[in-house]
Order: sequence, then structure tokens, then C-alpha cells
Amino acid sequence: MYPKGMSTALATDTAALYLRISADPAGERAGVERQRAECEALADRLGLAVVDVYEDNDISAYSGKTRPDFERLLTDAANGLFGTVVCWSSDRMYRRMADLTRITEQLAPHAKIVTVTGGDVDLSSAEGIMRAQVLGSVAEFESRRKGERVAARVKQRTLTERRSTTTTRPFGWTWKRPCPGGGDCHHKQTCTDGQRPAHGSRAGLAPHPTEAAALAAAFQDVADGLSLAAAARRITDRLGLDHAMAPSTLGKALRNPRHAGLVVYRGEVVAEAADGLRIVERDVWDSVRAILTDPSRRTSPGRPANTLLGGGLLRCGQCGGRMAATNKHDTNGSRPVYVCSRHQHTKRRRALVEGAVLPVVAALLERLSDAGLLTPAALADDPAAVGLRDRAAAAEARLDALAGLLASGELDPRDYATATAKVRADLEDVSASLARRTRRPHLSGLGADPAAAFRQAVADGDAEVVRGVCGEVLERIVLQPGRGGAAALTWRSWLPEGLPTEVAV
Repeated sequence: MYPKGMSTALATDTAALYLRISADPAGERAGVERQRAECEALADRLGLAVVDVYEDNDISAYSGKTRPDFERLLTDAANGLFGTVVCWSSDRMYRRMADLTRITEQLAPHAKIVTVTGGDVDLSSAEGIMRAQVLGSVAEFESRRKGERVAARVKQRTLTERRSTTTTRPFGWTWKRPCPGGGDCHHKQTCTDGQRPAHGSRAGLAPHPTEAAALAAAFQDVADGLSLAAAARRITDRLGLDHAMAPSTLGKALRNPRHAGLVVYRGEVVAEAADGLRIVERDVWDSVRAILTDPSRRTSPGRPANTLLGGGLLRCGQCGGRMAATNKHDTNGSRPVYVCSRHQHTKRRRALVEGAVLPVVAALLERLSDAGLLTPAALADDPAAVGLRDRAAAAEARLDALAGLLASGELDPRDYATATAKVRADLEDVSASLARRTRRPHLSGLGADPAAAFRQAVADGDAEVVRGVCGEVLERIVLQPGRGGAAALTWRSWLPEGLPTEVAV
């Protein structure tokens, strides 16, 4: 290697090879290796000693994405490390006029360029620059035309064939023909978990034997009112994952229309997938999407409550403000209390409040269980949901009909966008209404003996379960100020009448 700063004159008998290929999804490197062999042969014929090889494998020269070795090539040329750059053809170095300008200004003054297929690239004269510009314009035109062909193919595959493809396995799915791994792997890294399809396979995806069921349960968790964080913890436990799934990762997965057997074109759902495969039904996906895209939804809830009756259930009887959990410090030491967070109107020891309210909730669960009000059917959607589901089905049928007209060419894409706008708006409204119908996931998860499960959660200090159950049966708990006060209980509207409305604290 020649030291930095060596003059171009001293490096005239040295060369650098520049190799590039736009796409190498299988990681075979066959393209750059063929280029290397022919470039080395050319350098040998010209009597040039190769001092370095610059390689940008699997990087397009048209996309504008940074090519690390191309940048290094320009820098090393300015430092006089070589006098000639050998490449297979000029379009290996540039396919955009912007890159040709950089080559003319930063590379040409320090090193000449020779190619295997097109001879020398002379950038020292006006005629040579014009020839390079013509070649660059042709390469840029070919790239644009290729992009148009790819876009047309994507449109045909989506609208006519009703299928979508991906090179990355989505969570919840597996390849029908996964890469065998080991010595038969054609990718950059050995595939040991089926993350890539078999080389050349077009078989597509199928629901994963374990991930699909866990993902379907996560859909239902969120549809039932659980937060993304709670649903992510559950899916981590169900699958026994080594690392906890991040709520943002789960949220992105739940928004994927493919899970509902849908295909998307330019961000819009246009039809059902031709293979008919899905992980959840369309109405469940619509419901979850409505929840996750609701602008009023809190996406940064802050520090979670870690007390059994935290999270906004407790209210001050004087000002109506929230009661916060804190510690009272006096001569008797530190005692955990609930206190009015606005004006300190009301203060109660946590043990007293929890000891008075939680047994009442447990007794209620026994009563509800005996009356058959905690079965899955009893906790299901209310009757109004039936009409909403009918409206959603009608809207989906209308969208499918419009997508068929678009695919057959009977409907212009612009007319399609106009015609579907109102239908999609109505479908979103229906989905949002459906999303609000079921909100009792913690009660559903208590099992065959809800009261016993709840008491065990209290004994274990499981704040998430205790708060969740209390929030599904209670609207609020109002603590009256002063010593020897009472807690006024406001129950949810779906519960039977005759429940206790006040307990002494």
C-alpha cells in the first residue's frame, strides 16, 4: 500500500479495482467475483499492479444510497494511492449524473478510468466528458425504465393476482419452503431458523405453527382493551421468548394487513389475498387498527402504577381529583398512603383502603360467577355489535367489488380512490365503534374460579391483575375526607343492581 500524499506521477503504474452489483439477495457474490476476475485480467494486460480492491456488493448506484467503498475510492484517489481505476463498465461506477459530476471533479484529476467493456473513460477533455454524460444518461434512463417495470409488476401482482411478497419473514408466518440452512444455505448468513425462503422459491408464506396462535391472542388482548405493553408481556410468556417483545414491535405487527388475509397497494387495502390465508378475521384486525390509530389514545402513558388501587380509580371526595400513592413521614416512621394529588384534601392509609374495598370486589366476583355472568358468552360483545358487524361486512363487500373493477380495467385508479374514500371512512367509523364494545379482558382471564384467582392476585401483590379487574367492575372509588370516612363505590353499568355502594375505611 502506498502512503497517503503520494503524487499521481509516482502511482501511474498502480491500479485500484472498483466492483459493484446492485442486487445480491442470495449473498452469492457471483456478480462481483466475475467482475473481479475480468478487471484483474485487464490490469495485468496493461501492466498495472493492483494495490487495493473497492467493492460495493448489493448496493444500487441509482438509488442514492451511500456506497462506502465508492466514497473511500474518491478519498484514496485524492491521496495518490493509485493512478488508474479499473472497473467492468462505467455504469458500475455511476448511474446518476450527480455521481458523474463528483467523479469528474474528485477522481479524474488524480487517476484515469479504464473499463473492461468500454475502454478508457476520458474525463480530461470536453469530448470525453460529453461521451461519459451520454453513457450516464443512458444508464439513468435504463434505471428509471427498470423502476417503471418493477412498479408495473407490483401493481399487477397486487391488483390482479391478489398477492404480495417479501424477503423478510413477518412475525406469525413461516415460509412454505424455508431455506434448509447448513451447507445448502445460499444467503449471506447461515439460516438456522427459517428466516429466509429457499433459494429461488416463490411458494410464499403460511401461518407459523406457534407464533400465529400467539399473535391471534395478542390481537384479541388489544381488542379487549389491554395495552400494547400488557399484550406484549403476554405474548412473550406464551412463546417463552428469550427477550421481551417491545410494545412498539407488537404494535407494528398488529397493523400488518397480511394477518387479516389482505393485500395492500400504495398503502391502501385493495383486496383479500388469493391464497385465503389469514391469522385473524377482518373485523378483529379492523377493530385493533381503530384502537391503535385512535388519535386520543395515549402512546406514552408514563410510569405505570404499582399499587393495587392506583391508575385513577381513587378520587378525592372534596375536589374530585385523583388520589396518588405516596408515603407519609412522621414521628412513627414512614407509612404508605393514598393522598389527594391536587390539594392534599384527603389522605388514607393504603392498607385500610385496600382492606375495605378488595374484599367487596372478591365477594362480587363470587356472586357474578354463581349467576353465570363471568362466562365468555356473558362477557362478549353487546347486541349492538351484531348490526355493526353487518355494516362492516357490507362495506368490505363494496370495497372488494370496486377492487375487482379496478383490476379488470373497468374502473380508473382515480375514480377508484374517489369511490372508496367514503366506504373506507364508514368502515373506520364502524371499526372504532366495535373496538369499544368489549373491555373486560382481565375478568375473562381469571379462569374457572374468578374470586379465588382474584384473592390470590391480591395476596401476591399482582397490581396489574388487581387494578385491571377493579377497573372493569368499578367506575371509581371516592374517598371522603376526614377520619373515619367512607369509600363510595360506583359500579359499571353492566353489573346487576343491589350492590353495596359504600364501605367504611
